[in-house]
Amino acid sequence: MPFCAQILDAALFLPGVSAPVTADFSWDPQADAVPGAKAVPAGLRRRLSPLGKAAAEALFSLDAFRNETKAQTEDDAWVFSSRWGDLDASVAQLRSLAGGEDLSPTAFATSVHNGIAGQLSIAAKHTGFVTAIAGGDAPFARGFETAAALLVDHPRVHFVLYDQGVVPEDPKRYAAAFTLAKLDPTPDGDRHWLLRLDVCSYMGIGRFVLGLFENVEVLGGEGFYSYIEGKRRRMAAGDG
Repeated sequence: MPFCAQILDAALFLPGVSAPVTADFSWDPQADAVPGAKAVPAGLRRRLSPLGKAAAEALFSLDAFRNETKAQTEDDAWVFSSRWGDLDASVAQLRSLAGGEDLSPTAFATSVHNGIAGQLSIAAKHTGFVTAIAGGDAPFARGFETAAALLVDHPRVHFVLYDQGVVPEDPKRYAAAFTLAKLDPTPDGDRHWLLRLDVCSYMGIGRFVLGLFENVEVLGGEGFYSYIEGKRRRMAAGDG
């Protein structure tokens, strides 16, 4: 049986933005802001790199972590995805080796690819499923694909995308977090499915319907039907 993955919530951290945002925001790309990550206990927070703090700021700003108990999120899966993991932490370890210094076990543990995921799962006392994806040149696509696949076995998946610039110590770091849930269409005969869902905006689902307009029929929701008809008229007139 096919299913759809729905994004229930999203949060974003960018340098120069004082707090995670989900809508309009003011971004100063030249700023070197380091997030406070106040949801992480002080002892663990001191071990987080700036990129780790960005990931924490985005993840723990999701509604599931702000408004629900640990028991309500225990069955949720976590997926972290980036190109190289925590580049600054890894480079610092390599420089220590090149300088003939002894490696700190703690610093090494936080520099590996799944280091940020491990620290944040400890901070939240999450004992459920956690994985870290080496996304290469497509960290969002590979992370999202993994998160969507995990919905087969988990009620929700919290997906964290985090990265920084292409050189060490680049302040252009970011993190985005998403909560995904599964929607099961209802069979309607042998060749059709019915999908009922709540949306915060018609934009995303509207693109889906318009992209498959010969195969999708809108059965309800007067506001959505009017939105689709308006878009179709504008497209026919060449206005987009």
